Amino acid sequence: MIDRKKDCWFGSEPEDIAEWLRSWLEDEELDVKPVACGGCGKDVFELEVDSTEGGAQVRCAACGAEKLLLDSSDYWEDGQPEPIACPNCGGKTFQVRVGFDRRADGDVRWVYLGVRCTGCGALGSAADWEINYGPTAEMEQNL
Repeated sequence: MIDRKKDCWFGSEPEDIAEWLRSWLEDEELDVKPVACGGCGKDVFELEVDSTEGGAQVRCAACGAEKLLLDSSDYWEDGQPEPIACPNCGGKTFQVRVGFDRRADGDVRWVYLGVRCTGCGALGSAADWEINYGPTAEMEQNL
């Protein structure tokens, strides 16, 4: 359940990220998918993003496994990733969802990383970037 009474929206569960993203973007059709660790299946991560090049890497808080999300491996080496901290409480672990804005043909046009701080529940967007190629099916699988 989302608490919208404060300056920042707060979610009580990870599913609130999708609701927040759709509301923030004013796009009820946004296709939102969860990010889970490929090693242990958990869903709490430390997150680094490069908003200039467009990319994100997660590090599982449970097992330490790292993964570059989506097409980030194509740009990560040239980027300057920075760790994300919650602007509300300073927390460094998040649940993550990826929102896909699609073109008419179904390919992804833009990606949005929605997050929920595991410390205080604050909802927000860690990064977003444009996808200017197609097809995008392979990239979408890399969560």
